[in-house]
Amino acid sequence: MCKGFTLIEILAVVLIVAILTSVAVPQYRSSLERSKFTEVRQMLPAIYDASERLAVENLCENWNTSNCRNKIKIEALDVDSKIKKDGLQYRSKNFTYSIDLRAQQVTAVRSGGRWNGVRIIYDGDTFICREPADNYTGACARQLGFTEAD
Repeated sequence: MCKGFTLIEILAVVLIVAILTSVAVPQYRSSLERSKFTEVRQMLPAIYDASERLAVENLCENWNTSNCRNKIKIEALDVDSKIKKDGLQYRSKNFTYSIDLRAQQVTAVRSGGRWNGVRIIYDGDTFICREPADNYTGACARQLGFTEAD
């Protein structure tokens, strides 16, 4: 009597592995992409708080007053991180961060990947998610856990 597996048994195992892979790989990619937004949840409040400290140090009631406009800049912030200062913006591998002095908020824009162009805004209290109009799905708030923009 021969020992070993038949062709049907091997094909059945290959089929089961293929089905499991087809389910697992998209879930893995999705969770990997969502995990990149953890950086935003850490950096936006840090940049916002550093801007607030700078405003208080310069006796500014509003970030957009002429006294503060020249002092609240990315280069002046005491944010300690791996991201690079680039002119008026911070850049990381996944996001570009900027400060909006008029609205007193900070913004992160996703560059590349599934969520390319998604804008996350932080106003000191709430994270707001805005998807590009040409690629709007509503998934930004649902899947990433941010508040949907009006």
